[in-house]
Amino acid sequence: MTARGPGAWVRRDPRTKGNHPRDQRWQVVYNDPSTGKRRTKGGFPKKGDADAWADDFRSSAKRGQWIDPAQGDVIFRDFALQWLATLPTKKAKTRAGYKGLIEGERLDATFGALPLRGITHEAVAGWVGRLSAELAATTVRNNFYVLRAVLDFAVRSRRLQFNPAMGVGLPRVKQSRVREERRYPLSPADVALVCDALPEPWDTYTWLAAWTGMRPEEVSALRLSDVDVDQREVQVRSVLVDVNGLLIREDDPKTVKSRRTIALDAATTQRLATYLIEHQRRAVRWFNEHPDQVHPGEALPIFVGMKTGRANGAPDLDRLDYSKPMRHGLFYNRHWKQTLKAVGLPSNLRFYDLRHAHISWLVSDGKLGIKEISERVGHSSAVMTLDRYAHAPRDAQERQRSALDALSAPTTNTNVVPFRRDGAPR
Repeated sequence: MTARGPGAWVRRDPRTKGNHPRDQRWQVVYNDPSTGKRRTKGGFPKKGDADAWADDFRSSAKRGQWIDPAQGDVIFRDFALQWLATLPTKKAKTRAGYKGLIEGERLDATFGALPLRGITHEAVAGWVGRLSAELAATTVRNNFYVLRAVLDFAVRSRRLQFNPAMGVGLPRVKQSRVREERRYPLSPADVALVCDALPEPWDTYTWLAAWTGMRPEEVSALRLSDVDVDQREVQVRSVLVDVNGLLIREDDPKTVKSRRTIALDAATTQRLATYLIEHQRRAVRWFNEHPDQVHPGEALPIFVGMKTGRANGAPDLDRLDYSKPMRHGLFYNRHWKQTLKAVGLPSNLRFYDLRHAHISWLVSDGKLGIKEISERVGHSSAVMTLDRYAHAPRDAQERQRSALDALSAPTTNTNVVPFRRDGAPR
């Protein structure tokens, strides 16, 4: 045995001592700092390789950075699910999204069956390059961020010495701003046209989204206790999310600032008050007809679900199920797209564009400060409100031309006295 410093020694493998020198192997015997036990690392064909490993061990152990290579033997797929279980978020949709990425073909096909220590910087960079040639930059980034987070957790758990995903270049997201600029600028008249064409109760649902700027998952989660028509306000305290077909109410909106109270305009207040009177009357009748169900009182959803089965031409009001909240996706697929076509608006308009429209109206009006608008719609940053959500109205170009014409038009002033070239008055 040859001493190479405290904590690690290099020796010939006792099992190959009798072999020809070219067939002999070398070992490093070391004291594992994490357990205090003496361990052996073998399989080195040359003594120099064993010496290099021992030197690296002593150096990292001295800095407190030694990690047993065996800790990196855990399979990425299994470890990623361990990471998911440690996340502090309570949002079911967020967890489901991460799980879908972990088990999705893009991550799993390349890294799923690999041990953590088998994932190299070169492999991650190559994977990002291949995905970037086929997929949108946002999709590539979402998958990469999960991979990097799992490997970060491996470093903190002392299964890896460093994160092989660090320093990997990512594709730039170039198109998001272009898409925002090309959005159709909905006007209040457009919204009124859509609401007039929608059947009850979806006309009120759409109107409320447009004139409060609430997200779809916020509007669909509203309950009687969230609305005060006398004070003309709505409270956003929860969201309804669809996780793999299961509706889940989360009492933890998107951000801290998403929990807010929204002031209602007079027209929206009147419309909502009229709707709620009829809604509560119909709810009482429905629960009387369904004695197996208990009326939830103030927890009654403002917009409720639909009976399952074929409609057979029955109006939606006759098919409402007051024991469950509404599914936004069902309304969207069944009514939203068809109504856009019926009123002649672009078919690619999203329901979420009502939120963009609401913000744009307030910014163009100028009566509210940007900070007030940002807080009203639940944004964590006023910069996002302006940069991503506020869009110019359709007559913006004409307004710009009028303003420029006024500036550039020649003016006449009778107080001006012309002078000759020599400076004397004419």
